[in-house]
Amino acid sequence: MRNIVLSGMRGSGKTRIGLEIAKFLKCDFVDLDDYIVTQAKMTIPEIVKNSGWPAFRQLEKEACEVVSEKQGIVISTGGGTVLYQ
Repeated sequence: MRNIVLSGMRGSGKTRIGLEIAKFLKCDFVDLDDYIVTQAKMTIPEIVKNSGWPAFRQLEKEACEVVSEKQGIVISTGGGTVLYQ
């Protein structure tokens, strides 16, 4: 199975819907924001405060590249993920 990637505005329900889709399909779910927070060991506001939005967007881009290498998962992207090619 290919990955299913959900994108949309912040607070639009990507995580809630993604969890339901993953449950229905019996596959793994990854929330990109949660992945970044776990990897950075900081909240998103802390990352932005300490390093700025460009640094956060770079982390987001890198996280997207790593997570998308997996197959057969549902991915909920952050609201700004689509800002990078």
